[in-house]
Amino acid sequence: MVLEGIKAVATDIDGTITNERRELNLNAVRAIRKLEKKGINVILVSSQSFLIVSDLAIYLGAKGPVIGETGAVVGWPRSPVFIARWRYDSQKITRIMLSLGFRASFSNPFRFSNLAFSRTEEAIATEEEIYNKLKEEGIVNVEVYDSGFGVHILPKGVNKGSGLLRAIKLLKINIDEVVVIGDGRNDLPMFKVAKHTYAPANADPSIKENASYVSEKKYGAAFVELANMLLEKK
Repeated sequence: MVLEGIKAVATDIDGTITNERRELNLNAVRAIRKLEKKGINVILVSSQSFLIVSDLAIYLGAKGPVIGETGAVVGWPRSPVFIARWRYDSQKITRIMLSLGFRASFSNPFRFSNLAFSRTEEAIATEEEIYNKLKEEGIVNVEVYDSGFGVHILPKGVNKGSGLLRAIKLLKINIDEVVVIGDGRNDLPMFKVAKHTYAPANADPSIKENASYVSEKKYGAAFVELANMLLEKK
């Protein structure tokens, strides 16, 4: 994979700079700071709430824009610039998801747009089945994404790809100057809009199929590998 002229790295968090237990890879943290020191901005992209991603960016030293709530909120840490409009009754959606066996995320009261739910043993519905159930109940024009760590419901047309395109405008760079790394199905929209895409060995098959490069390393170790490739170019 040719990585000339890269000015930013857009990275998912869970399963990409963490391990399978969601523990941060400390070498990945060091790599983020090395990239920033060399002038390569790190953009954190997550389905977590914008506020959580904002604080994580500050602690990690990632100075690029923040993309939270699966692309529904974009901005600088603690300073959203874009918030997707939410036109539905959040309480109704929550009741529907609870009826399917899901558990509402503790962070939902603090989210600007996206709603998150975690699976239980009873929550076996697929993305398509959840979407169809919401449609039956009159909830249409929404997106349903299963990140592997939780299920997220957000306005139609909003995803990590649309969030990334908004984020790079804040940096005043183009998409060819960004490399994307992610592992889950909800990262696929980013892989569709970016030219340079990188998948860790633990990535979903759909991500690997759309990646410019598939690493033999898993989780945070793959991020470190990518960072080292970029640092060699500086």
